[in-house]
Amino acid sequence: MENIEYILFGIIAVFFILQLLRVLGKRSDADEEQILKKDAMFQELEAHRNSKKLQANQTALKEDNNHENVVTELDINNPKYLQDTYGEQIAKNIQAIMEQNKSFTLDKFMNNSKIAFTMIQEAFSAGDKDTLKLVLNDKMYNMYAKTIDSHQENSITVHVEIVKIKSAILKTVLIHGDTALITVEFTSEQTNHVTDSNENIISGHDNQIINAKELWTFEKNLKDNSNKWHLSKTKNLV
Repeated sequence: MENIEYILFGIIAVFFILQLLRVLGKRSDADEEQILKKDAMFQELEAHRNSKKLQANQTALKEDNNHENVVTELDINNPKYLQDTYGEQIAKNIQAIMEQNKSFTLDKFMNNSKIAFTMIQEAFSAGDKDTLKLVLNDKMYNMYAKTIDSHQENSITVHVEIVKIKSAILKTVLIHGDTALITVEFTSEQTNHVTDSNENIISGHDNQIINAKELWTFEKNLKDNSNKWHLSKTKNLV
C-alpha cells in the first residue's frame, strides 16, 4: 500500500513540475513585444510599416505655413520620405552623400550636429582649443583661437551654457565639387555672460535664459571615408 502511495505522489509531482516548466518557458505577448522593442532592427521595420504615421507627418509638414523641415523620429533616410519632406534637390544631394560615404545617414548626422552644437560652445567658453581643432575647419578654428587668446590676454572669461536645444531643422544640403555642406538651424535656450579676472560680471546675466536662433553650416570632404564633419560657418538669426 505504501509503495502505491509513493508511486501516486511521484506521478503527481512529475505532473506539477511539467506544468511549471511549461508555464515558465512560455512567453506572454507582452514579453515578446518587450523583446522586439529592444531590437533596433525591429524599430526600423516598424518605422517603415507605420505608413499612417508617416502620412500624417507629411500632411502636417505640408500644412506648416513656414514649411520648416523638422527632423522626426521616422526613418528619415528613406528616399521617398526625403523627397516628400525636403524637396527633390535636397533629397538628391543627401542620396549623393550616402552613395559616397556608406556610413552616412541623415538621422545620425542630425543627432551628432546637436552634440557638436553644445560641445563647441562649451569648448569655446572653456578656452579648449584642442577640442575646437577637432570639430572646426581651419578658418573657423583660427577665428575662435584668436578670440580665446584675446580673452586670456584681457583676463576675461566668456560663459556659455546651453540649457536646452528646442529644435534642429535641416535647411540646406549643398555639394560643391568634393565638399558637402549641410546647414542646420538651431533654436536653443542658453545663458551668456562675461566675467573679469575678479569674476565680476561685465556683460550679460548669469541667470537669465535667452532664446537663440542660429544657422550652423557643417562641411565634409566626400573623398574622406570617415564620419568627420567640421563646422565652417555660423550666423545668428536672433
